[in-house]
Amino acid sequence: MDRGVFMLNATIIIRRLEKKLGFKFMDFEISHEEIIENLKDETLKVFSKYFPYQETCIIDPKDKVEPYNNRFYLKVQNECIGVNRLVGGSLLGANYICGLLHPIAADMLLGDPISRQLNIDLMSFTSNPITFKYIEPGMIEITPTYNNVRSYIVVVNTVHPSHFGTIPISLEDEFMKYALADTQSALLSMRTRFANMNTPYGNIELYLDQFQGAEDKKEQIEEKWRQNSGKNGNRKKIFIA
Repeated sequence: MDRGVFMLNATIIIRRLEKKLGFKFMDFEISHEEIIENLKDETLKVFSKYFPYQETCIIDPKDKVEPYNNRFYLKVQNECIGVNRLVGGSLLGANYICGLLHPIAADMLLGDPISRQLNIDLMSFTSNPITFKYIEPGMIEITPTYNNVRSYIVVVNTVHPSHFGTIPISLEDEFMKYALADTQSALLSMRTRFANMNTPYGNIELYLDQFQGAEDKKEQIEEKWRQNSGKNGNRKKIFIA
């Protein structure tokens, strides 16, 4: 069945938050749009640190960062978080043939995710050590300098797109837990100004206890993600034939 039928979007997120926060029976103190903007600015970026969206790009000499010979801009669609891996070697010695993308490179960039990952893993078995390092903002530094930089494909960790549709179904619950805590935190300062709120349904208690401790919840969730995501070094190695 089409993944698009089930993927998260702003409407689904707001509907789920309404159920958790009881907003079916009162007006939001802030608009739906403001809540979604907060989730894009805060929740999505924190979530992506531990469960990033991955994009691939080919290093191009024209993207070199002056005055460095071994530093290049990463051309991706979304905000960079870091480099997951660098792939290169004899199989990608020439990415373009007569102006066309090399078939292996094309498969890695355009093929289905499983085939792309298999190709990446296969091409990582190499012999000569090369190191790379992610440089803020959105750059990669490769050591030592290698003339044929077009033989490198970079798998880049990025922030998930703002439409929320790339969040895996298996991680939707985790995302919504943090989204709920983030929204509770944003609303707490407004709610503390009132003991109750008048609505068309009458006088409604605000139940501030469900908002208190929201920042602690966020820290607990993030610590859980940190432990589950594992520890990654700042510099990683590849080997090329």
